[in-house]
Amino acid sequence: MDTYLIPTQVRAVGVGSLLWVWHFNSNTKDSPLGIYGLFLHGKLCYIKTKEGGLKMRLSRWWAVVLSVFLLCSTAYGGELGKIGVIDFQRILDTSRAGKESLAEIKAEGKKIEKMLKEKVDEIEKIRKSLKLKGMAMNKETKEKKENELNEKIRDFRLLERRKKIAFDELNRRLTRRINRDVFAIVQKIGKEEGYTLIIEKRVGGVVYAPDAIDITDKVIRMYDEQVAKQAKKEKGKKRDHEVLH
Repeated sequence: MDTYLIPTQVRAVGVGSLLWVWHFNSNTKDSPLGIYGLFLHGKLCYIKTKEGGLKMRLSRWWAVVLSVFLLCSTAYGGELGKIGVIDFQRILDTSRAGKESLAEIKAEGKKIEKMLKEKVDEIEKIRKSLKLKGMAMNKETKEKKENELNEKIRDFRLLERRKKIAFDELNRRLTRRINRDVFAIVQKIGKEEGYTLIIEKRVGGVVYAPDAIDITDKVIRMYDEQVAKQAKKEKGKKRDHEVLH
């Protein structure tokens, strides 16, 4: 299923009225990012809300598995093993990759907004001209202006659709990258440090968890280090390319 880092869209509310619509779904009041996750036996489960935001949910099957696992372990005095929790929202809000992705999306959004507003202004200019001077125009001139107006409106709608498709693809691409990277880091921690289960706080329905089992800061630190190394590597390649040319 496709997911979005920030599911946003630009739409015109009638010609001449441009509305920039941001769809967020977040439990954090000041956070625009609405992504939550559950890492359970190598699975990351998502649902997409009708509002366009994102939530993650524990599928019914996994909920049953987890419930049976916990009940059996406690009922028979078994050890639950090493359990960790992460706050995926905090990873998105504070990690370098999350901040850079949000900045990129906002910049692209503003660019699209500016472009569409310019088109709307052109349409309004022609419409205003027809309203003020239409009665004084001869039939041929008036028809020409009306055709121009209709063409501008069609072009605007086509541009709007194209930009929305491109913008949604940007959201998907950035989200997939962050999901992939964080998933790999959590998998690495889980395997190397002997975790039985690593669960996302909100989706897992965690009411309380001691700070000692929260590995969010570790995930953020490892992710930031990974991004910094990659940036340094790419910078070196760019410098070598410039020297050669």
